[in-house]
Amino acid sequence: MKAVKLEAPRVLTVESQPCPEISDEEILVRVRACGVCMSEVDLWEGRRSGATFPSYPGHEISGTVEKVGSAVQTLRKGDRVVVYTYGGFAEYCKVPGSEAILIPDGIPFDVAAMTEPVGSAIAAGWRSRVRIGDRVGVIGVGFMGALMIQVALLQGALEVVAIDIRPEALDAAREAGAGCVLDARDPSVNLSDLSLDVTIETAGVESTLNAAIEAVRIAGTVVVFGYHQGPGRTINMQMANWKGIDMVNAHERSRALKLAAMRTGIKMLAANKLRIAPFISHRYHLDDIQMAFEDASRKVPGYMKGVVVLGEPQ
Repeated sequence: MKAVKLEAPRVLTVESQPCPEISDEEILVRVRACGVCMSEVDLWEGRRSGATFPSYPGHEISGTVEKVGSAVQTLRKGDRVVVYTYGGFAEYCKVPGSEAILIPDGIPFDVAAMTEPVGSAIAAGWRSRVRIGDRVGVIGVGFMGALMIQVALLQGALEVVAIDIRPEALDAAREAGAGCVLDARDPSVNLSDLSLDVTIETAGVESTLNAAIEAVRIAGTVVVFGYHQGPGRTINMQMANWKGIDMVNAHERSRALKLAAMRTGIKMLAANKLRIAPFISHRYHLDDIQMAFEDASRKVPGYMKGVVVLGEPQ
């Protein structure tokens, strides 16, 4: 089978590998789509501390069951599933049968592959303390920011204020339902005047952390959802301390809770409570994996989210 290997920073190759062998408790999945996650773009860029190579990226996976272990009773060949493992930029992968999530009818594979990031956003929402009637800020509107706007509104936010600098990100914020969209480059924008109940930082850089601290009210909550890699961050601790804010790390490290959030996410997608398709901007073939990561890293014009599609999109 074909599989992508990250040999060294910025060096992705497509190589031939044996198809995985499964145990009695596992299933073999034919991959149909796998999203390009910015956390793995960080790894590709060489910004992740302690990273080792080679590695096999790709964890936002949808596909069909190709083979079922003898102890797996709930799945059969041909079932459409979402799975959470690494090495998803490949023609096949294996996972425990108990962790596979069935894809409801009507959800195409490229959208279903977004169940993992949707689960991350839902888990962050569970931690965020957003309450009915809150005014919420989302600082940085990439794909995950667009998800967090929708999650905050579902949690009862009265208004979501979205802040970014890229035109496509500002457009995406409006599409996602933000009631107020601000360009951080506009000199008339004073973040301190916003006095938001909760700010959610999604970009994973120092400047957005400080913007979240500045935009939140006294005794408000700053939610750190961005994936922070590379050098340490210097934040305005004086302002954070004076305001008496709470800071919440919104990354979920419990696999059981992450899978629970993903199961909730696929139900929300099936019920049309979350909109994903408008924010998938770029699609690639497996052989174009280097381009997929380069586009994500450079944020080419119009870029919001990339997905590698194997076979027909449906």
